Amino acid sequence: MTVVYKLDGSDNIWEAPSVTQSGTTATVRWRTKARWDGTRLILFTWNTALNQMRDVLSFGNGTLTIARGTEQPGPSTNATLTYSKAQ
Repeated sequence: MTVVYKLDGSDNIWEAPSVTQSGTTATVRWRTKARWDGTRLILFTWNTALNQMRDVLSFGNGTLTIARGTEQPGPSTNATLTYSKAQ
């Protein structure tokens, strides 16, 4: 699956097949949106399966940091992902 974010602040809406917990196939509608907040890029993703995700990307001192918040049926999660270029 490829996720596309338009960097002009407009929504991008598309559909993709997904397998449900019961094993049946359903079509899920996705909505993505991006915006800049200073030097941080904020990405929003929603779908009709009641999942929402927010990624805040920042780059500094050779490190990419992604602060990710996920809401879904059941427990929500927060995580920080850090990527550094190998020397």
